[in-house]
Amino acid sequence: MKEELEQIKELAQKVLPPKYQDTLFLREWHDFSYTEIAEIQKIPLGTVMSRLHRGRKLMQEKYRPF
Repeated sequence: MKEELEQIKELAQKVLPPKYQDTLFLREWHDFSYTEIAEIQKIPLGTVMSRLHRGRKLMQEKYRPF
């Protein structure tokens, strides 16, 4: 499981723009709440939600073939 998470993290670094990577890592790897992420990144809560949605969607599109 840990090895698979590392592979996913590496893939994310290759395929996602930095703004999606940062938001996704804060949520998925560091377990910050949406509100905490908004405060850390100094962005609106809605932007956090859209970046997470878009980042996850991009990951699914790129990861699915593997």
